[in-house]
Amino acid sequence: MHDIKEPLSGKLFIFPVISGVLLAFTLPPFNIAIAVWCSLIPLFLFINTPNISSKKVFWGGVVAGVIYFGKVVYPLLSLNAWGWLEVGGILQEHKILVLFFILSTAVFLSGILLGLFSLLFKKLAKENFFLKVSLIILPLLWILFEYIRARVLLGFTWGDLGYALHDSSYLLQLSSFGGVYTLSFFVVFVNIILFFIARETLHH
Repeated sequence: MHDIKEPLSGKLFIFPVISGVLLAFTLPPFNIAIAVWCSLIPLFLFINTPNISSKKVFWGGVVAGVIYFGKVVYPLLSLNAWGWLEVGGILQEHKILVLFFILSTAVFLSGILLGLFSLLFKKLAKENFFLKVSLIILPLLWILFEYIRARVLLGFTWGDLGYALHDSSYLLQLSSFGGVYTLSFFVVFVNIILFFIARETLHH
């Protein structure tokens, strides 16, 4: 297989888009939980593009994150979801715009976290380093970013990958050892393993 060079990496932004869409399919009303097991692989393949710049890696992560978290917060765009919020004056008149700004900010910041994760993935997922350390470090970094998102964005825990497994009675047993973060760790771990297999297959 010929290496994919930097000029083509712009066209390959479709791969982060695919990851964002697959992640969105794990949410209501779709609830396609099986998609979570391969949802990050297109993003990882994009990050693994030979000679791709760190800037494009970062924005690829942001693109995937914005698509996914945009779907996560979509139900909150309804004013009915904010009936408890009492504001007056000009804020009341433009309540939907204020809510849109707040939710858009939350989505973009969440996307930035995925962009930062993508940069770290690019640095850590090296040929000689991959199986020894990054298989553990990268899932740990993912759940660290989930934890940061929950703390920084006012308890915004929607979108933690582990929630996609809510219908799996067997895998839910893992949550007794760390809650939803353990489930998220396992999901990312499986995605990385499958990415490694896909990468080796494509290189032969």
